[in-house]
Amino acid sequence: MEYEGKDAFDEEYLNVGHVLLVKDGDNWVINGDLSVDTNAVNIKMNAEIIRINETLDERDFAMEDVFTIDNIINNDILAKLMTHWQAQCFQSNTTREKLMNIERLLDTILNPESTTVAICISWNNGWFGSATLEKGTYGSMLNPRLWIHEVCKAGNALNERSRSPIPVIFEVFFNYAPKLKFRGKIFKEVWLLVEKRPEHGFGGSLNSLYMNKYGFRMEKTSLSDYTAMKRDLSGKFKRPTPLELRIDELSDEYRSRVKFLQEEQLDITGDGVLSDIQEKYLALLVKNRAGKTKKHKKKGKKGKKKKTRKIKK
Repeated sequence: MEYEGKDAFDEEYLNVGHVLLVKDGDNWVINGDLSVDTNAVNIKMNAEIIRINETLDERDFAMEDVFTIDNIINNDILAKLMTHWQAQCFQSNTTREKLMNIERLLDTILNPESTTVAICISWNNGWFGSATLEKGTYGSMLNPRLWIHEVCKAGNALNERSRSPIPVIFEVFFNYAPKLKFRGKIFKEVWLLVEKRPEHGFGGSLNSLYMNKYGFRMEKTSLSDYTAMKRDLSGKFKRPTPLELRIDELSDEYRSRVKFLQEEQLDITGDGVLSDIQEKYLALLVKNRAGKTKKHKKKGKKGKKKKTRKIKK
């Protein structure tokens, strides 16, 4: 995908396009190198604001401003847009949930002091996608990694040309990651955290999706509720491990069972077969230490442990 040199306005960007938002001091701004034309972005986002406002029953969440002011992102509008999309994809539609999410996004994601370094929004013939990129540490890690969070797809397909907007978001982050540095060294990988027991769906299916579609691989982690996955940006890809192949098999079993239950109009929640697949998946992670990391002791010249300085996110 070619990003640079988009000087001419192309109306097709109103149907299929994306924007990368990055920090500039205390503000969020559009990264012109990895986004479609800025005019197209503003027109598309402001049209989405109008569309959402027209669908609202409660006016508490109406957006009465524009996406950018003097080329600076309107954080309040961005938080409300992301909340409306996330309300659909995360099934959190109550007034209280929406209010809490707007506050969360403003305080922990859009705050200038947050560890979030980029936000990507993509659209494709009725679908909208969004995700964030964080530079931070998790578990026993000392140095920060780049983490993709808040992956969300919302909207509806408008025509047969509609495609998921999520692959473009990942590609944009993969292109942006090498432009970031830690202690003078560029980042050569991007990470993900996947819930082992997501509220909706199956963690193994998410692992399988990220492995097969985006090139992520399973990694060890000290976090008990998540699996960690890493995408190597060097272009070198390892063959699937026995753990990853087994996760693929469990994912196929899970999806096949869900399809059967839906066709038979049976209740998915509490299904014994799905529960059994979930337990096999968790046992597999424990067996392969996918929820733990080895603790390495660093020793100095005299055999004493070196003192380590805590790295801030």
